[in-house]
Amino acid sequence: MSTSANRKKEDVGLPVGSLLPSQKVKAYTGELYQLDILDKPQIMVFISMYCSFCIDLLPHLSQIQQKHRDYQLMLFSTGDDDDHRDMIDYFKWDFPVFHMDQSEMENWFDITQMPFILVTHRNKVICKGVAYDVVGASQLILNV
Repeated sequence: MSTSANRKKEDVGLPVGSLLPSQKVKAYTGELYQLDILDKPQIMVFISMYCSFCIDLLPHLSQIQQKHRDYQLMLFSTGDDDDHRDMIDYFKWDFPVFHMDQSEMENWFDITQMPFILVTHRNKVICKGVAYDVVGASQLILNV
């Protein structure tokens, strides 16, 4: 069994209070984002296209965004450009969607379980956890 499989859920993701990595990421639309200098508090959602729980969360992302308007929702997905275009068109998303390999999710954000949410403010992690739906995501966000 791998080390990441033996980790407790609380040990997944950047520690609360830690700074976001100083990385530039390019959204599906081509827009560049510098992760450690984002203006607004963030709800960063991490999914794998091979995770059924992650796919089940996708229809709820717009509702999460609507419910928490003070935050910028960002989706980090292992999907390719075609996956992202199809999801954005189908769900009518207006938040940024980024391609990120699972190895990058683990190396940059210490995320080994999905779907995973990091909530950030002033470029620091303020809460984190696995969330499967709007209720789970809202519980994370409201506990800030």
